[in-house]
Amino acid sequence: MSSQVRSLARRSINCLPIVPTRVTLPSPFSSYVKRAARCSSQERRAKTVISPPLDAALPPCYHKGATPVRAAEGDGMTFTIDTVTYDKAARYPIDHGYGTRTTSPTAVVVHSTSNSKANTPFSSEADYLYSSPDVSADYLVGKDGRIVRFLDSRKHYAWHAGGKQPDGTWTAQPAFANPKSIGIELHHSTPDPPYPAVQLDALGWLLKQLVPQFHIAVAMIDTHGQIALPGPYVRKVDPDDWPHSQFIAWRDELFGSASYYVRGAAIHEGPGLGFPIALGGTAFLPSGGTAEIDEIKPGGWGHLKDGRGFVLLEQLSRL
Repeated sequence: MSSQVRSLARRSINCLPIVPTRVTLPSPFSSYVKRAARCSSQERRAKTVISPPLDAALPPCYHKGATPVRAAEGDGMTFTIDTVTYDKAARYPIDHGYGTRTTSPTAVVVHSTSNSKANTPFSSEADYLYSSPDVSADYLVGKDGRIVRFLDSRKHYAWHAGGKQPDGTWTAQPAFANPKSIGIELHHSTPDPPYPAVQLDALGWLLKQLVPQFHIAVAMIDTHGQIALPGPYVRKVDPDDWPHSQFIAWRDELFGSASYYVRGAAIHEGPGLGFPIALGGTAFLPSGGTAEIDEIKPGGWGHLKDGRGFVLLEQLSRL
């Protein structure tokens, strides 16, 4: 074994997954992520060593069960997703904060942990979402860029956003309700400083994995505060300390384009199913084409740039 390999192996022992050593992204992301943080003594609970790639100059610390997931070539960054340590479905039965997914998710809802105490440990927030019988999330993104997965979004949905209640009322817009969405929690308490750049980098990277995997329209990525009912920022306000207009600007800059792939969609005269289909019920976007959206309306409706009307964005995929 070469001295380089031995050195890399020693750096991996007893460590939790931290972010990789270098990130290069355009604004609004940070240009660099500091070299892998030191693992605290409280976090040194894993004994399994996962050998880092030999071409990694300074590998991140790996945790038992952490699954390294590399970004697509050209993204300029790599984060890891721990899919084992907090696997909720492996530990708790259905209805313990989650349900069985019967259709592919078509939306993402971003939350914050919103603890009233400052600087809560990441492990405390993760343990709560993992063990709670009342709430959950698909993912939690830490302040240092670590990502843990609680549920496999292909199989299960988390109780995170709300949905249709037994009395027939809704606590979330139907297009963003639990069975149709993926919930991402950001580790952030209300007294905490602004979100660290590396945390937003990790969130952006995660979204870029989920959007193509599940063919999610970018307009269907929104905040809990915006999609919660009875209205935007009435019952819920998270992610805290991130105004909705700034979140949307960040999201749109992350993905850039306003072009969408069409999977077949009716064109309505207004932004809602209550509006008739345009052209006397004959206006449709054929599957396989593209469309340009120039304005997003509440409820996940987009206005066609050519002026023909409105389409439900969950029937499109942003290119």
